[in-house]
Amino acid sequence: MTQGAKNALQDQLKVVRERFISLLDERLDELEVLREHIDQGKNREEALKKIQFIVHKISGTAGTLGFPETGKLAARAEDAIIRTLASGGEQPTFEDTIKLVDVFHENALDVSSSYYWN
Repeated sequence: MTQGAKNALQDQLKVVRERFISLLDERLDELEVLREHIDQGKNREEALKKIQFIVHKISGTAGTLGFPETGKLAARAEDAIIRTLASGGEQPTFEDTIKLVDVFHENALDVSSSYYWN
């Protein structure tokens, strides 16, 4: 691959990563609203299902675009949500699952803000 082709590929990857970060920001906003609903006791199962959808989308893309920890944390949160919903909130507990969602959320916020400041 020529240097020009490598540069073009890097430029395209930068655009895709920027789009991912933009979408990540939007999904984090959605996640914050859903967490507020959960904290207020509003339909926890429905909120968890929506959070599962959000983290599923992120888990599949983050690692590919150079954010492997974010992808792993999203996948871990998704797995916990699936198991929690299937067990009626018993294994893992609803509270433990929310903790995993919060760990993912903090990491994703750091990735987003770090990306903008670099």
